[in-house]
Amino acid sequence: MKEKLRSLKIGSGVSIGLLRGSTIAISLLALANIVFIDGLAPYVLSGAGMFLIGTAILCLVTALFGKFPAPVVTSPMPVVLAMVVVAESINLQGQALFHTFILTIASCAVFTGVMFWLLGNLKVADYFRYIPFSLSAAALAGSGLILLFFALRLAGLSWEFDSLPRLIEPAIFLKWFLSVLFGVVLLYLTNRWKNVWIIPLMFVSFAVCCHAIFWILDFSNEHVVRDSLFLDLDSTGTLFTPYFLEDLRDVEWTHVFAQSFNVVALFVVLLILTVVSLSQLELGARLDFDWNREFKVHGLANVLSGLGGGIPGGVIAAVSLPNIRLRANTPITSITIAVILVFFAGFGTKFVGLIPIPAISGFLLSIAYPLIHEWLINSRKKLSRIEYGILVLICLTIVFWGFLQAIILGLIISLTLLIIRVSRVGVIQSRTTLKDTRSHTFRSIPEGELYNAYGEQVHIYRLQGYLLFGNTHSLVSEIRQHTTETPGPVCFVIDLTEVQGVDLSASDSLRKLCQFMPRQGVPIIFSAASLRFKEEIAQDYINLRDAPIEWYDSEDLALERSEEFLLRWYNEQVEVNPDLKVALFDKSYRRLEHFFDQHVEIDLLIEDLVVQCKVIDYPDQDYIVSKDELQLGMQILIAGKANATDTVGNIVQQCGRGKIFEHKSAIEKRVAIQSWIADGPCRTVLVTPFDLTTLEANRSEVSTRLFRFVMQYSDSSCR
Repeated sequence: MKEKLRSLKIGSGVSIGLLRGSTIAISLLALANIVFIDGLAPYVLSGAGMFLIGTAILCLVTALFGKFPAPVVTSPMPVVLAMVVVAESINLQGQALFHTFILTIASCAVFTGVMFWLLGNLKVADYFRYIPFSLSAAALAGSGLILLFFALRLAGLSWEFDSLPRLIEPAIFLKWFLSVLFGVVLLYLTNRWKNVWIIPLMFVSFAVCCHAIFWILDFSNEHVVRDSLFLDLDSTGTLFTPYFLEDLRDVEWTHVFAQSFNVVALFVVLLILTVVSLSQLELGARLDFDWNREFKVHGLANVLSGLGGGIPGGVIAAVSLPNIRLRANTPITSITIAVILVFFAGFGTKFVGLIPIPAISGFLLSIAYPLIHEWLINSRKKLSRIEYGILVLICLTIVFWGFLQAIILGLIISLTLLIIRVSRVGVIQSRTTLKDTRSHTFRSIPEGELYNAYGEQVHIYRLQGYLLFGNTHSLVSEIRQHTTETPGPVCFVIDLTEVQGVDLSASDSLRKLCQFMPRQGVPIIFSAASLRFKEEIAQDYINLRDAPIEWYDSEDLALERSEEFLLRWYNEQVEVNPDLKVALFDKSYRRLEHFFDQHVEIDLLIEDLVVQCKVIDYPDQDYIVSKDELQLGMQILIAGKANATDTVGNIVQQCGRGKIFEHKSAIEKRVAIQSWIADGPCRTVLVTPFDLTTLEANRSEVSTRLFRFVMQYSDSSCR
């Protein structure tokens, strides 16, 4: 029991939760002052309560059911600014405005929760990992700029030329000067010291100093309220405002439904920022999240927040990760934060009335600068010029147009760039000819010389990646260009083993090529093509087999077929020009002479070996050598053919008489490194370490010839 309590870190969780809860309460109060302005200003206390209650519910639910132990979940800054857009677009006054806005935000939270839950339940959450960095960075940078403008406006600074003379009036000057001073000092201290108590201590200290300054200057309550140095102390409402069915009478439903566009925009912004935060949490906390489960947890939290009259929100990594450093990464921390926020909502009304406006605006300034510096200025070092230009464009669109419009613009630009970049990626993994790349089928020496002489007329392309029109067009153009060469191509082999997908425009381009090449008398052979690709290429024919294209499951089979095409072409050429056969024989003469010398030596060697060594017969498809099995000795193939196979049984090499298997096993027993299977009946002679020792002792001349044979011909009998 003690170990369980110790693992919960109750002491550190409660203490850090108290401090962080106080800081978050101050932050939420400042954010409420951004949203509840103009017609909503009289309801800023109730608005702050909405932020506090909503954040408490969000933190509590995600702490209990999420993977990260101590999350801080609330509305990120871009979402808060999206709420401002909603507030400004509702053209109402008084209670109608307030209740319509509250219902809209609560409905947005429910809608957000349902969407998160659906995405998680459909198991598509992982796909959102690929949101471009420039888009998420622009959302945060744009939020920083807008927040800066709001903070300066709250501080009494206006960009209108006519209002400049008023900035030196005593009350106005004191308001903006104290705001900027507090923002700069708070920013400096939080950057210098990372202690969790800095913000609440500085906030309370600055509020006390402001009260002292106003008392020294003999500012009355009416004076400070008139000059907006404090919140309107006569404001209606409290931090905790229960809602009843009667309040629905004040709701203008047409205005609620008219906010559908803004609600969707708010959800999209929150989705992007939540994805970014989850990625940062995975990296910072070294955890592997089940994103589908995290989405469903966020869905539940948002639904409950909306039903409780709260705000939509998502986990914020920048605020949650410090809990690890503070050794308070436990659910107790988030639960304590939730309790503090609820307590503040129930009993903090009088405290809110004591907070000076410069403290709120200065605090907002200290939040705005890091957003701008980190995501707009520092991103210049991380991104290319084009990506940074996109970031700036999206950021400006957020400031002057709106979040959803900026996100749509960003997605369109990112998708366009992705298509362009993918199109520029070389789709050709390698290009070679039959002279350098052949099948594993065993061929005679004259045939081998034929491939050396004419193999460059069989072109082999290995493709990779995703085939789009752009990169496929260059491939088609290159293949067409080969038809103008002299001598012309005999056939083309196109291997699709490493191809992940083909779009319709690329399929159309390849289909036209497949219709063009047979008319030129040049066949095309595809290997490892998918059934869908085959159907796309051969869609002009009733039956797939009627298409003038050859399909093979593996590249080796396609290469074997291309060798047959070259042999057939050569025979046709010989009928026209018999001198070609004489020229090929001249090229083959030396290799044939070497081949016969080798086999004469093999025959003489075998005659001597079979006297001392064991002869083994293998039926068709029997294993001559099995990979990873201990071998009794070296084997020499004296009759038949054998195939080397990989782990899945594919033939990777073929050999004939004279092939040596596991020659090192003649010295000591070793494990085989390759499997060999009989291709028809085979016969080998087995030379064990004992046999070799006996030969060296009694017949040294035979052992010497055996060693020379192994050194000269260990790989010469393979193709």
